[in-house]
Amino acid sequence: MPRQTLIITLAVSLVCTSWIAPVVEELYFRGFLLPRLSRFGLWAPVINGVLFTLYHFFSPWAFVERVIMVIPMAWLVQRKRNIYITIIAHLLLNTLGILPVLITTLVK
Repeated sequence: MPRQTLIITLAVSLVCTSWIAPVVEELYFRGFLLPRLSRFGLWAPVINGVLFTLYHFFSPWAFVERVIMVIPMAWLVQRKRNIYITIIAHLLLNTLGILPVLITTLVK
């Protein structure tokens, strides 16, 4: 694959998977779905975390880690009624995941 194609692909991936997808996912899972699960009380963040993790079916090897990471985020949104906290955290986590690959490709 030509280097320029790889760089463009990684840049588009950065925008789509690190910035757009986290905002959409957080708006749906924490902004829309979590309030509708509130009838389950303290179990709502757990259910939300499991559903979010199941949505990421393409990476089953990360199920346990993702659930452990997402439940506190869902609990925080439920408690603080502030979705921006998890949007920023999700953006940062996804960006930190792809940025090293992009930087390594650019440096070569």
